[in-house]
Amino acid sequence: MRSLLIALLSLVTALPAVAGTRDETFANIDGGTLRLNDWAGQPVLVVNTASQCGFTHQYDGLQALYDTYSAQGLVVLAVPSDDFNQELASAEKVKEFCEVSFGLTLPMA
Repeated sequence: MRSLLIALLSLVTALPAVAGTRDETFANIDGGTLRLNDWAGQPVLVVNTASQCGFTHQYDGLQALYDTYSAQGLVVLAVPSDDFNQELASAEKVKEFCEVSFGLTLPMA
């Protein structure tokens, strides 16, 4: 876990220059829009996730990373994907699953 954290932090330190250079948007799981420009100047880690994937336990580590470093400006954005038919049927079900199973409070697309 420590080596993964070091690798992620190395990656994240390179991202502040990227946020704000393009106004990429994501549909917010709560409704509305998430804009990368809203986090300009902050490190943003965008993570492709899937609730029924063998790597679903990644939510624990992502939430821990967010809890540890969000006060210093780190944004961890979870972007659920159903590219491989491993996501729940609706955004509402994904949100409920993530909140109940993993206590997710980080932003989600």
